[in-house]
Parts: sequence; structure tokens; C-alpha cells
Amino acid sequence: MDAGVRSADSGKSEHAVGGQSAPAPSSPAVDGGGMAEVPPEQPAGMKPKDAGPPFCRVEELRRRADAYFSAMRVNDPQALRLHPLFRYTENGQEVMLGSGIWANRPKVDFVRHVFDEEQCGSVSEAVLSQPLGLSAFAVRLRYADDLLIEIEVHSVYPYQNLRYFDPQSIIVSGVDRWTVSLPVEQRDSRQALADLAARYFDAAIDPDVLPPSVDGCMVIQNGATAAANGSCAVPATDGRYEQVRIPVIDPATGIVTAVALKRGYIGMFLFKIRDRTIENIEIIGGIASQTTGW
Repeated sequence: MDAGVRSADSGKSEHAVGGQSAPAPSSPAVDGGGMAEVPPEQPAGMKPKDAGPPFCRVEELRRRADAYFSAMRVNDPQALRLHPLFRYTENGQEVMLGSGIWANRPKVDFVRHVFDEEQCGSVSEAVLSQPLGLSAFAVRLRYADDLLIEIEVHSVYPYQNLRYFDPQSIIVSGVDRWTVSLPVEQRDSRQALADLAARYFDAAIDPDVLPPSVDGCMVIQNGATAAANGSCAVPATDGRYEQVRIPVIDPATGIVTAVALKRGYIGMFLFKIRDRTIENIEIIGGIASQTTGW
């Protein structure tokens, strides 16, 4: 993530897998040099025997993600079934649902979803049309007790004049290779995916831990080629990420998501990983904020 960000202090990023603030299947937080050990899991790409409650299944998460965008289109928060402990943030700030980007009643021009049955949530990357033009958009949704408990939005507007902003380029016509399922033999476990993402952020202060990437792997921020000509092989060595959360992981598609805070700027990251190698990175964000809000 690059928005004029410069270094603060040294030390590796603080990572959290899961990282939600309210009741959820817990994952250990990590402080310091690497990812914490997580409980043994099924082989990559295999569903656990207990897939969790029905409202956490991929089909239902997809239906609810689509329903979220439909409700936002007409600015109807009452269309969503909200948990008593529900929270909504936009660009790191807690706001009232129905305000912010909802008030613009944006239309979806493009969207891709990532689903995580274990964390009972999703992340969606989208391009939205609104009165002032196209916005680059990402939203994390999480459910508890069959109710929506968390909405975390990252939205970049055209009038913010960010250095990296070309949402039209996010739009894919035809098959979206990001969401195509990987062959089972090329899938990585949840732990491996989380570890690779964590190493990418730690490489900001220790380039030796940068995970491998394919030739041509690009870092794209809000649809535009990011710093260092967008190369995944060049770490952003301008200071540590103060906070990293890894909320949603999908081994079937090889997508791991992360929310990161660095020198007063936040963003939602999506990594496409195949066989322990990063293929592409997309970021929605670069907005100034002193907190991720979570």
C-alpha cells in the first residue's frame, strides 16, 4: 500500500488471523516474528467434517453478500438482519449504517467474492458507480448466531485524488481468474496461506522473508499499478505495518485477504496464491486513518 507512506519504528508487523472483535471461531494472534501455530486441519482444499452452521456455508454466504449490495443500492439497512452487537466501519471510522457510501446508493459495476466458512464471513472487491464517478470498494462481512455482526468497508472515491486510482481496470469481462478454483494438488492450507501473507508484510523491514512470486506478479492498488512498477518481487521497504489482520481465507481459490495499517494509511489486500507462490496482489485503499477501526 503506497500513499506517501513512510517508516515509523522497527520490528515485524503484528498479525492476527481471524482478528474479529466479537464472538467467532478463534484464531491466535501473533506478536513479533511469525505466524502462531494453529490447530491441525484437513488437507488443503478439503472441507472439514463439520462444515459449521448452515448460514456459514458458501452458498448462503454468497446469497447474503449479494443481498448486502442490493440493500446498499437502495439504502435500506433494514433489509439486513443485524446482530445486537453489530458494528459498521468505513475507512477505519465507525459510522451509522445508511450513511457514508450507502447514502450515495451506488450501483455495482463489478464484484468478486471470497468466502470463508470457518470464519463465517466474506470479503468482496467491487467497482461501484455513484454520482461522482467510479469507486474502488471492498467490504468484509461476518455473521454470528445467523445474524450480520460486522461490516468493514474500504472505499476510495474519485475526488480523493489518490496517486494509484483506476477502478475501471479492476473490471473483468469473461472468466475472473481470481475466483476460479485451483486444482487440489496446487492448493495450500489455511495456515500456509496466512503465513505467506504475513511474510509479505514482514518483508517491509526484512526483505529476506519476502515470499516467492511468479514472473509477472503485479501489485495493483485501486486498479492502478502500484509502486516499484507493481512488482510483487520488490518489497515495500518503507517501514513496518503496525497492524495486520487476516480475516478471510479460501484455500479452494487460493485467496487470502488482509487488512493492514501503515503510517496512518489503511487498505484491504487480496493475495492470489498457488502452490505457495503469489500470483497477484490487489489492494483497495490508501486512505488516511489512524486505526483500522477493529
